[in-house]
Amino acid sequence: TLALGQLWHVFNMRSRKADLFNNQVMETPLLGAILLCLLLIIGATVWPPLADVLQITIPDRAGWGVILLASLLPMLLSQVIKLSSAFWDKK
Repeated sequence: TLALGQLWHVFNMRSRKADLFNNQVMETPLLGAILLCLLLIIGATVWPPLADVLQITIPDRAGWGVILLASLLPMLLSQVIKLSSAFWDKK
């Protein structure tokens, strides 16, 4: 959850006036790096030899749902705050 939350935090690094996907942060090869990190995290979680070395319990579907929701929630809340503050700044 923490590793995924850190990956999603990149989307919070834009200014309030910039678009979510069309900004200075996204102009870098960032999406490739995020994809690589996702593959490494999932690989370390679901590949039994590596999961054993890292002492990770492989989550079931409900566990993955909790992990995904808990990792996305801070990013989603931050985006709502940015959108609402940008809306109120226009008034």
